[in-house]
Amino acid sequence: MSDGESTTNAAKRPRYLVLALAALTLVGMLVFLEGFQLINASTDPEFATRESAKLDPIISTALHAQFERMWELHQVITPMGVALVLFGGVLSIVAMRGIFGRASASTIIQLALGTAIARTVSFVLCAPVRAAAVAAVASMGQAEAQEVARFLPAIFVVPFALPLLTLLLAIFGVTRRAAREALSASSEQVGEEQ
Repeated sequence: MSDGESTTNAAKRPRYLVLALAALTLVGMLVFLEGFQLINASTDPEFATRESAKLDPIISTALHAQFERMWELHQVITPMGVALVLFGGVLSIVAMRGIFGRASASTIIQLALGTAIARTVSFVLCAPVRAAAVAAVASMGQAEAQEVARFLPAIFVVPFALPLLTLLLAIFGVTRRAAREALSASSEQVGEEQ
């Protein structure tokens, strides 16, 4: 295959495909870091003290309560953290390979769906952790702490919902006909080169 043909195929790649793959890469990195934090919080008894030191008292109380509860639930949290690290890391790598035309659409879609499911399971399993943070902040007795405790459940939903929405939109972008054709053409070229 000549260089002119590969340039033409690269030019045919839709911009939304590149954006979707870049978003999947970033979400994969975020999920990887979230899993790593879950592993640290559930395996290191001093993590809560270290991470919540020198912060605003309300934030410190919420984080300390979360990390303490994660430590107590380490038999559930640690495997969930490992799953998130694996899904996030592999999703980032495969999405980056997709940007360079070396991944199939079906692999990307499967990993993105698997990551979305893993994040949803993690969110459900971490409900006691979030409840501990809300209870700890509410028990502080300060008027400001009461206001924060009232909005804390909504604050916990946003970091879950935005990456999940990004995953679903990226899946939508990768499943479009032009994106599938661009990814299949790229993966066929890679197969021919090897």
